[in-house]
Amino acid sequence: MINLSPALKDKFHAKEHLKTIVDNDNGSEMRVKTFDLNILTGGILIFALLDELHLLGRNVHTTKVLRQIRGGLDKTPGGLFLITTTQSDEAPAGAYRDELHTARKIRDGQYRGKLHRPMLPVLYEFPDDIARNPAKWQDPANWHMIMPNLGRSVHLPTLVPDWETEKAKGVNAIAIWASQHLNIEIGIGQKTDAWPGAEFWAQAEDETLTLEEVLQRCRI
Repeated sequence: MINLSPALKDKFHAKEHLKTIVDNDNGSEMRVKTFDLNILTGGILIFALLDELHLLGRNVHTTKVLRQIRGGLDKTPGGLFLITTTQSDEAPAGAYRDELHTARKIRDGQYRGKLHRPMLPVLYEFPDDIARNPAKWQDPANWHMIMPNLGRSVHLPTLVPDWETEKAKGVNAIAIWASQHLNIEIGIGQKTDAWPGAEFWAQAEDETLTLEEVLQRCRI
């Protein structure tokens, strides 16, 4: 991109062998870093972009590395940490699961002033009534809801044949395709790993059920 733009080429110097871009005006650098505790420890950052966090969910050091990144940004007023990721093609786990659930709680207004570190979640996910209903999230008519680039970088005439091909392969292929393109959570198609019956528990209360009735019904 820099090489194709005379204006950018004048302002930035790309050191491809070092995976580094230098700002010629102020000497600041943008680097591609390996997600490793030894490499990311102790840095002072202005901006950090972490791509595809779901791939690191099961890495035992992910939480520690995230702490190092945030610690480096805390040293810079106005430091910004941006995380971009699709849904995982396995059940969410580890640090990815924690960050995902935190983002959902903030979006849904469950924290309300309890967080001291600002965070703006931008989540492209179906509403519960669609996410829990395969007939609805598998309908291409609903895909525009979670595809902001539809008609730009992705197109239905390409997506639909690809989806139909993967759908014919079976459950595993469907799960992987849906997680990557539609952000459907693997395994449950819901936005939590809690017991699904929990939200219906209170409504199912039977006030006429007494201890005597329970003892009468139980065989053991």
